[in-house]
Amino acid sequence: MQPTKEETSQLLKYVLPDDYSEKDREKYPISAQEVVEALKAGKTVEIRNAVIEGDFNLESVVVEGKVTIEGTMFKGLVDCSYATFKQVLRLNGSTFEGDANFSAATAEKDIFLNNATFKAANFVDLSVTGVFYCESTTFKKGAIFARTTIKKDIFLEKSIFEDGEASFLKTLIGGAAEFTCAVFKQKANFNSAQIEELAAFNQATFEGDADFISAQIGGNAEFDGAVFKQKANFNSAQIEGHAFFRPATFEGDADFGSAQIGGNAGFTNAHFKEYANFYTAQFKMDAIFEGTVFDKNVIFQNISFRTCFFDRDPAKQFLGTIDLRGCTYERIEPTSIWEELMNRLYPYDRQPFTQLEETFRRAGQDRLANEVYYARKEKETALYKERKERLIWIGRLVHKWLVGYGVHIWRILIASVIAVIIGTAVFQIDRAIELKQETQQLTAEEGSSNTNQDRGVPHGWCDGFWLSVRFFLPMEIPFGSKWIASSNTFCGIKFSTIAIILKIAGWVLVPVGVAGLTGILKR
Repeated sequence: MQPTKEETSQLLKYVLPDDYSEKDREKYPISAQEVVEALKAGKTVEIRNAVIEGDFNLESVVVEGKVTIEGTMFKGLVDCSYATFKQVLRLNGSTFEGDANFSAATAEKDIFLNNATFKAANFVDLSVTGVFYCESTTFKKGAIFARTTIKKDIFLEKSIFEDGEASFLKTLIGGAAEFTCAVFKQKANFNSAQIEELAAFNQATFEGDADFISAQIGGNAEFDGAVFKQKANFNSAQIEGHAFFRPATFEGDADFGSAQIGGNAGFTNAHFKEYANFYTAQFKMDAIFEGTVFDKNVIFQNISFRTCFFDRDPAKQFLGTIDLRGCTYERIEPTSIWEELMNRLYPYDRQPFTQLEETFRRAGQDRLANEVYYARKEKETALYKERKERLIWIGRLVHKWLVGYGVHIWRILIASVIAVIIGTAVFQIDRAIELKQETQQLTAEEGSSNTNQDRGVPHGWCDGFWLSVRFFLPMEIPFGSKWIASSNTFCGIKFSTIAIILKIAGWVLVPVGVAGLTGILKR
């Protein structure tokens, strides 16, 4: 079958059979100048499976007719800078062996570049009124889409950016941007890019740095299954919808500092192998880290979200430290993760503990709130010891032993009971107590011969108990009021001295217990 060539005042058509090899096609080349002249004349151009020789220069040309050049090899340079394409531009499956320059060109309808191969492509300041189709396209030496404006969607699914930067700096896309399964072998630059609707990078591979600094996405941002082999930088990015990384692999540093996400931020089963930074990020809805693994340190400092979902096995989730200073939220799930979070907190700050305590109290989980408060006090006590502030450290230890930092009040009750029991036992000993002088006089006048009174022993354990309580309490009670501790000794200690010790213990333990019950010790 021979090539088909048709040329009229309205049409230039040149079609080679599909089964022609590259060598066969090179036998029947068409001149680039011939094609250019046809386009300048306003003709419709249809070329398939051909070879175009020479430089293809359409600089500043207004192309009125439809352009369909598919499966064709451009041997020379292609310069379409400042050109205007009034009709659909189809270059599917074509190969550009020289540089292709579409800078400042205008396409008033759609552009089709599916399955094309570019040595180097320049689309700086390109303006497309329609849709930009570029699926499964290969860019061998970089592709520059800086400041490109596409009024509708752009499709770059399965496209490969081999050697050189893929630059979408300040690109404006009025619709959706599809980069599913795209491969960026060098830097992917989306700095300050603006995508009005969905931005899909599912299964995309970023072998160089991925720069989304200050990018703006009006819909969802989808990175499910994406792999970032170098630094992933989403600093100051703004995503109006949800952001999905379910999962995503971050082999280099991940920076989400100052990012703003209007919907949920899903990082389910994501893996952060290096430093992860979320400093001052704002999640207006929920942050989901179920199954997420952080191999190194992670910064959640000054971030905010509604509810944060963590993994149920936190020991496997966080392998480094966590900076939670200034982090605010309404709820965390599961609540059991709080202890692991606080254990890995670095550097220490009181705010993460108070935030967590307030969160639990608002949820009616006072027991958990008290545990968080106790953990904070334990941490601070250890820090005083490390700083060798011994007086404060000792005071903290006494606070802990007596009332459990104000949340385990039962400890002071036990201490008080033990003190009273010891007093009860001590003041049952023979000659431990004696009647007050005025009581002795009254007894003598009445002629009493009570043996226990003569021996200085109360009437049974009940009287001993109330006597011990009377010595212990810092206020007067009527029970045992006729007795005082004697000056006799027990194990070298005067009974009167034991009574004073018991009185001092009461003066310490009772006010501390009252303060603990009223919550003063927790303030």
